[in-house]
Amino acid sequence: MELLLLCALVVFAGVTPTQGGIMNLNKMVKQVTGKTTITSYWPYGCHCGLGGKGPPVDATDC
Repeated sequence: MELLLLCALVVFAGVTPTQGGIMNLNKMVKQVTGKTTITSYWPYGCHCGLGGKGPPVDATDC
């Protein structure tokens, strides 16, 4: 029982509620970079991960 409680504590300790959404992300990116997320970052992140395809966009995408 103690092990189960410890596991639950470890799992839920890193979960924090967040506020915001995709529109807030878009606004932040536009304010910082001057670019819109849809047109500038649409192909970004296509290389890595499950089902990744295409060449890396930059070093971060590798």
